This record gives sequence, C-alpha cells and structure tokens, in this order.
Amino acid sequence: MKVRHRHTLLLGRSFPGLPRVTSARDIMGLQICKRICPCCPCAPCQESESAARPQGPSSKFYRGHPGHLPPPVPDTGEKGQGAQRKEATGKGTTETRLVWRNHRGTEGHNSAYRGQGKDNAGFDPQDTTNNGIKIEPHIIHVPQNPSPEEPSAQGRVNSSMAAPSLQWSRADKVSIYSYTNSSVGDMKVQRGDHLKVIHTKGDWAFVQRMNERGLTQTGYIPKSFLADTGSLEAEDWYFGCIKKMDAKRYLLQEPNSSGSFLVWNNEDSACYYLSVRVDVTVRHYRISQSKLAFYLVDRAAFQTLRSLVDYYQQQSDGLCTRLDKPCVRLDEPSMPSLSHSTVDKLEISPNSIERIKQLGRGSFGLVWLGKWNGTTKVAVKELQVTAQSLQQSLYGEADTMWKLSHERLLKLYAVCLQTNPVFIVTEYMEKGTLKRYLRAHQQNRDLELQQLMDFSVQICQGMDYMEKNLCVHRDLRTENILLSAMLSCKIGDFGLARFMNSSSIAISADAKIPIKWMAPEVFSEQKYSSKSDVWSFGVLLVEIVTYGKMPFPEKTNEQYVMELMGGGTLQPPRDSPENVSCIMNMCWKRESPLRPSFAQLERLIMELLTFSEDVVE
Repeated sequence: MKVRHRHTLLLGRSFPGLPRVTSARDIMGLQICKRICPCCPCAPCQESESAARPQGPSSKFYRGHPGHLPPPVPDTGEKGQGAQRKEATGKGTTETRLVWRNHRGTEGHNSAYRGQGKDNAGFDPQDTTNNGIKIEPHIIHVPQNPSPEEPSAQGRVNSSMAAPSLQWSRADKVSIYSYTNSSVGDMKVQRGDHLKVIHTKGDWAFVQRMNERGLTQTGYIPKSFLADTGSLEAEDWYFGCIKKMDAKRYLLQEPNSSGSFLVWNNEDSACYYLSVRVDVTVRHYRISQSKLAFYLVDRAAFQTLRSLVDYYQQQSDGLCTRLDKPCVRLDEPSMPSLSHSTVDKLEISPNSIERIKQLGRGSFGLVWLGKWNGTTKVAVKELQVTAQSLQQSLYGEADTMWKLSHERLLKLYAVCLQTNPVFIVTEYMEKGTLKRYLRAHQQNRDLELQQLMDFSVQICQGMDYMEKNLCVHRDLRTENILLSAMLSCKIGDFGLARFMNSSSIAISADAKIPIKWMAPEVFSEQKYSSKSDVWSFGVLLVEIVTYGKMPFPEKTNEQYVMELMGGGTLQPPRDSPENVSCIMNMCWKRESPLRPSFAQLERLIMELLTFSEDVVE
C-alpha cells in the first residue's frame, strides 16, 4: 500500500507574495510544514529541526544547561526581528515577514502544544470563545523605515515595536503624562501630545508643538514626561523596568479591576512579562522571544508586543482572563525641580508657597500640604522656632537632601530659611506616612505578609543607595517613610542624616534621637555608621509586623538603654513570622561588622516574596 506523504497536500499551491510550491523541500525552505505538522516524522523535518526553529532563551528547542540562558542571537544587521525576505518592487524595497496566526490543529497537535516545555507550564491554550483561525501564514509587507530607538537598559531584550508608518526622528516625542505650566517659559501639554525637542536643559526639555490652528507653541516640560514616538515607553500598558512585586502592587490598587494588565521588563532575566489582575490576585506570564516573534505559547506568535497585547484584548485564548484596560498610572515621575527656572536655585520666595492644610507634625514642627505658584502640589515642612541651632539643623537637612537623588528618597525642591518660621519644600506623597497607613489596618490586620515585606524591600533599596554614598540616616522608622498613591515608599526626614568622612560619625550633644531605634554603639561610643542604620531597620521591621505599634512597649527608654549597655539583646515580637524574626536578629548583632548590608537585606527579604500561587512560568 502506497502511503501518501502529508506534504503533498500543499504541492502546487500558491501563497500570496511567495513562489509556487513545487516540492516538499520547498515547503521546508518556507518553514510551512514545521508549523502545520510539528510532529511530522519525514526526513526533511528531522534534518532541519534545529535550523527551522530559533535557538533563543525561550525556545523549547534550545539545548542549554538548566537554569542558564543561552547565548544571545547574533545580530545579522537587518532591521526588525526574524528572518526576512527582501523583494525589489517598482515602489521601493519592502520587507516580507511571516506572522503565524493562532490555530487549532488536530487533537494530537493540541496535546503537543499544551504546556510548551518549561515556559508558561500552567498556560491553558483552550478557549471556548475561540472558533479557530486559519493555519496559513499571514504575510506582511512592511516599509523599510527605521523604527525609533527602543528603551535602553541593562539586560534589554530585542526591540519589540514594529516600524511606524511614518518616518520619525529622535527629536519626535509624545507626552506620556499631562503637565501644567507652573512658571513663565513652561508649556502646558496633555497626555498624548506630539512634540519636537529643540534642546534640553538638565532634566528639562524645550519642546515645540503645532496647535490645531497651525500656530507654533514652545516651552519647557520635564524630560521624564516624554517618550519617543512609536516606542515601547509610549504605550499605556508598558511600565518599564520594574519588579514582579511592583507589578502586583500597581494592579491591586482600587482604580483597577479584573482584566487590568501591564507589561514590564525584568532586567534580571532579560525578558518581558505580562501581569494580569483577576479579582484580588495577579497572574504573571513570561513573554518568550525568538528571532521571529513574541509569544506566551509558541503556537501563538506575534511580530510585536503591541500585536500580542491587541490579540489578547480580543480573546483570552488560555489566559486567566481577557485583557481589558491597562493598569492606571496613579503616580507621576518626581519633578526634577519646581521649574526649569529653579534648577540651580535652592532658596525660593516665601510668597510663592500657599499652605492648604496641615498634614501632621514632624520632629521640629508642622508639615503642610501646599502649592507652589498655585499649580504644583508640595509638602511644606516648617519650624515653629527660629533658634540658631535649629536653623543650622535645617540647613544641614537641605544640604543632605540636595546631594541625594534616588527613586526611593524624598525629593527636595527648595528651602526658605530667611523667614519666620523657616521651612523646606519637598514632593508631596498622597498616602502620608507608612506608620499612619499601618495603623489604619491595625485593627483588622488585613495586609498580606508579601505586601508588608514589599515595603521593607523598597526601604532597603533607598538605604542601599545611601549606604553606597556614605550617608547615614540616623532616624530610620516608619514615621519617616512616605507612601505615594500606588504605595511606593520614599525615605524622608533627613534631619539627622549626615555624610560620613570616615567609617563612623559622632552624635552631637543637642541631637534629638529616637532612643528605641538606636544601636548599642550609639550609647557606648556616641558613634554612628551605616551598620547603625541596619540596627534601626530591624526595629522598623518590628513596626511593620505589628502594624505600627511602638516597639518594645514593655520597656521605657531608660530601660532600653540600660539593657543594651548591660549586654542584653532585643527579642522579635511573638507573632512575627519565623523568617522575619531571623532577619531582625541579623540586624541586631552586637558587633556592628557582623550585621548585613542593605543590599544583602534586600536579597534576603526578596527570598520571602514567593509568587508560586500567581506566577505562570
């Protein structure tokens, strides 16, 4: 009995834009057979298996060592991704790309696709709403226009955006946030406005825009509010280089609901992730990438991330739910300064600040919500006295905050020290202090341990920056941690912070210090170092797990000092998780060199943040 080769079903057929198929070997050259029958035992399939499929880090055909990424795919010098066929036409050069649409093969084929190796092992490709798509390749002719520069970051994966239909230069930008002009020379822009950058001034860009009446407008806006036109950063759903816990925290905020999603870049593993909210949980899907396409499972491959997102917004096709709206961005980037005109000016006129309402009381005075020039929300920290020593302390705080710049540190905008009372102006944090937030949940104790440890990791990130810049905080507690609308932490209140000229610094006699957060060497030697901040961080962990309660309530300040001076040790709270208690004890080593660094603490706490219940790898 003569067996008819399955490839002969394609012989003699013509495909738009491709030569007529005359043999099974031709089919192999087009890689059609491999897509239709991946389990085919024929000789051409077996001979070209390794060449027919990409050997990228996400490919199930990669034969590397377990747990290690393969070497990067060599750059061929071609624009775009994937194998390309160039055809000469009368209208110019075009690029032919094969984009394979999702389809349902036979039952045997479906069983081969399900699971797809180690990546996205829990991904279910079955979807009752999908009636199937034709298996023929979809051929796209893309104009040979270079795409805008992709986001540059360490560990960045290959470019993910298709070339736009227009030719854009690097000066062509789009505003990803709205900006209200706050001073003369600034320009008001709306999110989505197309702008051209004329020149830059530090963290500010002088841009040009053509309005609907054809008139040209120019002015300054923050550079962080701009993205290249057509780039990945210009997408609503792309959140850049963040961590898995950040994606989860963002999606669980109140404005979002089931189906809310975002895409982010994982620098550690050099790949993209799709995070999706379902009720009160968040699922994370690794987006695999080859030379040809992006995919969650390789039967559903897409030429760009935008195409992948568009597809799953139409049907779930195996996702936990169909993608709905992008995650709401409640936080805007910190303003680099109050205005382009105040870049090099630390002191401002007191008349430019309007106090709106009192937010609380700091160590030395009141804290207000204010507005600068009637446009920009700020926090105003003032002193109720004008003693020379306290003014010098405030000068020191302003000088310290002026030198430090990090996403986890509160941004200083200006000072006003020649008035009564003197005050400083910082960025406004909508959720207030971490202590207030924890106490609001103290009665119900309804915060997950992961969220509590998330706060700890963010604090470690800011303190690691300070440690590497030889700056000690000396007042690290939840009262001095501020929260944004999306519960991002920033370290504030640098009243006692100082830069170290040596391994440790001395505490001045008139310094007002928080006793129960102090390390033993502060009392015995009047010396303070970054390791003393680590001790304070251990006490801050006590505040976090007890929802903002006073640490060691059974001890007075005098008893606390006497016990430490007598060689005593601190004990974690009884209801503290065992792993967290272990980290506290590491912070409370009596010999300061034995305490971990903040970078080590961040890694230790990250190990506690497991996402096994909501990760699809």
